[in-house]
This record gives sequence, C-alpha cells and structure tokens, in this order.
Amino acid sequence: MCNIKYFIVCAFACNILNFAYAQTETVNPEPNNKRIYFIAGNGFPELIHASLGYYFNKKVSLELEYGNVIFNNMIGIGSTYYLHFKKNNFHSILINVSVRTNPNNYPLKLQSGGETLGSMLELYSGYNYCSKKGFIFRALIGFMITSENNRIGGGPNTKLGIGYCF
Repeated sequence: MCNIKYFIVCAFACNILNFAYAQTETVNPEPNNKRIYFIAGNGFPELIHASLGYYFNKKVSLELEYGNVIFNNMIGIGSTYYLHFKKNNFHSILINVSVRTNPNNYPLKLQSGGETLGSMLELYSGYNYCSKKGFIFRALIGFMITSENNRIGGGPNTKLGIGYCF
C-alpha cells in the first residue's frame, strides 16, 4: 500500500513539473523577476507552517512544505496555480494542492503513544498578494484527507501566512 502512495505522489509531481515547463516555454518572464519565495504562518489544525517555493512563471509555482499538524511534523511538496486579475498582477486567486507525509511515521515507522498522522492530501483555494518589493500575504481555506493509524480521515483546513519573494 505504501508503494502505491509513493507512486501516486511521484506521478503527481511529474505531471505538475511537465505542466510548469510547458507554461514556461509559452510565457517569456522578465529576467529580473523574483522567483524564490518563503512563507510562514499558522492555521487550523496546523499550528505552524513554512513553505519554500519557486515560481516557474506567473501562473505556476512548486513548494517544499513543512508544518506541525496536531503535534505531528509533516513535510512534503505542493503546487500552486495563480489566477491573476487582469488590471493588477499583485492580487490573485489561487488553487493549491499539497501532499505531505510524517517523517516520524513513514518511512521510519516510529510509533508514539498518541494519534499519529501518516500522510495527507490538501486541496486549497485562496487569496495571494505579492507586492513589487517582494512582500507576500496568503490566505487559504480547503479540505485535507489524512491517513491516521491506517484509517482515512478528513476535515477542513486553513492557512494564513506572510513571506518574502527574493
């Protein structure tokens, strides 16, 4: 079962990268565009989260993510698609998909005395603001699907974060 999860995650990542590179060929970004960003904040049920991302172009970014969800450390990857307003490229509606796993549980299989999250799939929509100077504000609301001690669970998920693009 774990091999199937990792295969799905790898297939998802390859599909996102393929889409991003195809978009990059059709859009010629300015050479001085800021490409790398860092966002940190909190949410519910996530106590803290941090994302380090890379803009492939103005519409697609790929992120490495860390979060502490109900006292479980979760790491993984995510991808964001931006829908910019026509008059202003600073404000955008976004769609985000993330896949994260608990490094203490998978693949190390360490057990704790309480509830242990295994892996999670997060689907978000939200708002993103990025200023010319690089300040980023992001608000997300969505749904997460988790595997908890070999059971499937789900529920609402929110994130609020600020960051900088450099």
